[in-house]
Amino acid sequence: MAHMHTADASIRTAKPLLALNKPAAPTPDRSETVRRIAAMTGASPTSVLLDLVALARGPGRIQLSDYVRLRLFDQSLWEGRDRNRIVGEKQNRLIADLINDDREWVAVLQDKVAAAAYLGAYGFPVVPTIALWQRGARYRRSQSILTDEAALVAFLKDPNHYPLFGKPINGLQSLGTIALERYVTDTGHAISADGQIVPIEQLAAEIASGLSRFLFQRQLKPHPSIAEISAGYLGTVRLLTLNVNGEAQVLRACAKLNGAGNAADNYWRTGNLLATIDRASGVITAVKTGLGFEIDYPEEHPATGARIVGTRIPFWEDLLALGVAAAETMRRVPLIGWDIGVTADGAVIIEMNETPDFLLPQFADQAGLLEPALVDALEQHDNLGTIISRRRLSRLTTRAARAA
Repeated sequence: MAHMHTADASIRTAKPLLALNKPAAPTPDRSETVRRIAAMTGASPTSVLLDLVALARGPGRIQLSDYVRLRLFDQSLWEGRDRNRIVGEKQNRLIADLINDDREWVAVLQDKVAAAAYLGAYGFPVVPTIALWQRGARYRRSQSILTDEAALVAFLKDPNHYPLFGKPINGLQSLGTIALERYVTDTGHAISADGQIVPIEQLAAEIASGLSRFLFQRQLKPHPSIAEISAGYLGTVRLLTLNVNGEAQVLRACAKLNGAGNAADNYWRTGNLLATIDRASGVITAVKTGLGFEIDYPEEHPATGARIVGTRIPFWEDLLALGVAAAETMRRVPLIGWDIGVTADGAVIIEMNETPDFLLPQFADQAGLLEPALVDALEQHDNLGTIISRRRLSRLTTRAARAA
């Protein structure tokens, strides 16, 4: 089309290229939500409220949003499973803060440049860094350090730098990220991973004005078997590791798969999928998309038609070993959520998360995380009572022993 050949500076998209905030979720009306659950389940509104109150008083401190998102009201999902082991979102953050109490080391994880450099120094496979944007940096010792908008534009107009993945250095949940497939010299635009035209001047202006630090990395290509079940994108395996007394273990593992048009695999993005993995074999046994009232269970990828259930994650044993070894290296931060991608050459650490989202493994496995390993780790802390009372944990442990 003719407009594609217009000078880059004259074109702007209708919306920002970098989404720095999640779409605002409507605040659920408590009464209406309870009535809706009652209508779905056949229970009375009073019994729904009593069920929610019982879980809210438990060790996981479930709130209404947790109750809905995880469909804790749905007996077909949770029958025979102890819902008191489920950790709510607010309690999730408190537990992570309690276990990961070395704030200096947590700061390393929060800085993507520092985290990748540290892991890379120990020989772990990480995503190569191509350039760094730091607004107004006074000392520019390398051409890969971009300090003004003109340098950003020049960098983004070099086709040798593509494919690219950009993200804020201290960002969370893929906010502010962008995946760029290639630069088209004759049009002066980049093409995003989902096929959209990206005006370079607009992108550079958004980064320069809205972000003080930004990271450009090589955009990795997924292993062919992952590409088929993740709309051609990398996707990641989320490993939740726990390191107590120098011995690291994998608590949970699940896969985050991209939906069509989503270059980032975060589950909050509409259309992305969450896969349950059999830990012993690395085979995907179930898939979900959506949360709460809007949930579906596709066995095939909605965009590609490839069958997801039954797919084995490539390099599975190596991937697990990589997570354990990295967790042992990062032992000063005992609880970490690892995002590990799988390329044709093997597993690569994409990121580590110091406040891992418990929703992912709990929802994937339909099992709460207040299990013996995590409970034991919590009980080692003197200030546990500010998070979970020992009485509540004792009741949970006693019930588990009786069930066994």
